[in-house]
Amino acid sequence: MDDRDKAGRMPPALPFSFTQEGLDAVDLAIIRILQADGRMPFVEVAERVGVSERTVRRKFYRMVENRTLQVVAVANPLTMGYHCPAIIGIQCDLPKIGELMAALCGLPQLRFVALATGPYEIIVEGYFPTHSDLYNFRSQVLHKIDGVNHSTVAIVLQVEKQIYHWALPGTEPESQERTGPLHLAGPEYRPRLTALDLDIIRWLQRDGRMPNSDLAARVGVSPVTVAKRVHQLRNDAVIRVVAVVNPFHAGFRTPAIIGLNIEPHRQPKVMEHLCLHPRLTYAAVTTGEFDAVVMGYFADNQDLARFVVTELASIHGLRRVNTSILFAIPKQAYDWGAVPMVSLESTE
Repeated sequence: MDDRDKAGRMPPALPFSFTQEGLDAVDLAIIRILQADGRMPFVEVAERVGVSERTVRRKFYRMVENRTLQVVAVANPLTMGYHCPAIIGIQCDLPKIGELMAALCGLPQLRFVALATGPYEIIVEGYFPTHSDLYNFRSQVLHKIDGVNHSTVAIVLQVEKQIYHWALPGTEPESQERTGPLHLAGPEYRPRLTALDLDIIRWLQRDGRMPNSDLAARVGVSPVTVAKRVHQLRNDAVIRVVAVVNPFHAGFRTPAIIGLNIEPHRQPKVMEHLCLHPRLTYAAVTTGEFDAVVMGYFADNQDLARFVVTELASIHGLRRVNTSILFAIPKQAYDWGAVPMVSLESTE
């Protein structure tokens, strides 16, 4: 059965802001399940939660409608040909910050744009095929936008953790698994994706719960073929289909990006410790001002303060912490396409 709404609407992009919606225990249970497997049938979700399928369906579409969540296919950037992720801090003219934020949100190279405290008014993350592409973006695109005064680039060398099923307020995390490390080095990390694979990924990046029958109609093959390809893409870790939650709607009023300086010989142990923390959704080793950058979602400023002065302060080998609270996240995109290749395998 098609589990989209009757109008066939797809989940909208989520510009994260401080609007908060009331979520009950059933809503949170549905979210937790779909954060682990966004394509789980509503019947199975209902069995796990202990309510009717109709209730699950109704609550899911209410949360989609009010922008609490969206279910999307999150592609591994390496498999799509992006071998140079970067986090960029931007200093800008404050009177022009509104127009600048809008311009940055319109750039396809950027998947994440946030308004922040700290030394940079804006923090963005982008994916680039090569270091040359990053250089050209910074010099030919970013610094030609009116209002940009200065930028600092941290190239991501290795992603140690990137999850979408963090612990919700009032619940215990189901696991503290790491998704990495992803070593961002060479083309050997890119599998041979077919044109059909790329078509399927593009549609699932728009609507991760699109039924196989609808996918098949859009890409021109049978539902059986689509089901096999989706299973293979997920099994090969090319994509993860997950429910991405608006953190402000889920009770996290204080998202933060934290730059860390670490004693070199202690870095592996420090990163391992950080990856186990349930509030951190992202951890990466970087170049530049900081040795590592982490991102987390916290209930409020006090929750963040406890994390910094208790959790981080107790980690042996951590020398310096720089915390930027995120006021708003107007862009968090997952629909990056594949970098063109000379040839693709046949879809036969």
